[in-house]
Amino acid sequence: EWVDTYILVLSQKPVITLHWFHHMTTFTMAAFVHNFPVGGFALINCLVHTVMYMHYATPVRWARPFITSSQLLQFVVVLSIHLYGFLNPDTCFDVRPWFYE
Repeated sequence: EWVDTYILVLSQKPVITLHWFHHMTTFTMAAFVHNFPVGGFALINCLVHTVMYMHYATPVRWARPFITSSQLLQFVVVLSIHLYGFLNPDTCFDVRPWFYE
């Protein structure tokens, strides 16, 4: 999740606020909030990052708004999924007991 941030920092390129915010919230949700399998979350995150990495490899100006919009959409969708799971805990499969047995 943080590889692209390290690449930007090491290459002394600016890391925009949206980038930091995206990675901090994604990391926090993945590390502390999940109480159900991450299939959809991981798929959405993979798709957004694939587009981002393709843009980093061959940047085109027209793609920037699309990438930003997809990051914001990812945030809203994943936050909605987490909120639904928080408000309806019986609908989510809790994998935590498996790790403690």
